[in-house]
Amino acid sequence: MESPHSMQLDEHENMLSRMSVESGGQLPFVVQVDAQCRFKHVARILSLCEEAGIVSPQLVSTDD
Repeated sequence: MESPHSMQLDEHENMLSRMSVESGGQLPFVVQVDAQCRFKHVARILSLCEEAGIVSPQLVSTDD
């Protein structure tokens, strides 16, 4: 069973692709995570970015 988060990511994949094309691959994209976030979710987000053509997404930690 997929988590609600992965379902949301799949729904947004087309939107990311469209926005990436419109920005010429220069869409600024920041992934904000905390210590509770599982690596598999971060990896999935980065994979979606790559598939959408987003160049150099940034990872930001909310932990101090």
